[in-house]
Amino acid sequence: MAEVDHYQALPWEDVASSNLRRVAFVKTSENSSFLEEGKTDVGMLYVEFRDGRAYCYSEVNRETYEEMLEADSVGAYFAREVRPHHEFEKVERG
Repeated sequence: MAEVDHYQALPWEDVASSNLRRVAFVKTSENSSFLEEGKTDVGMLYVEFRDGRAYCYSEVNRETYEEMLEADSVGAYFAREVRPHHEFEKVERG
């Protein structure tokens, strides 16, 4: 489990979703394997669910994050485009 000391300081965006409460994107391109593929704007996507659980998804493209925020259904987009394609860890808030 990932422990995030700066959890509350993340750049959270509240989302209109029955399942997700808020999301945050933190750029980490410099250390990403995506650099080889020409995708230079990638990072960690933090997702907090309405029940309080939180997860961090690795190597998410900023474009995917922005498309998720603009989707008709944020939760459906997340379930289809993020969850099955990215490694994740449960976040323990310290």
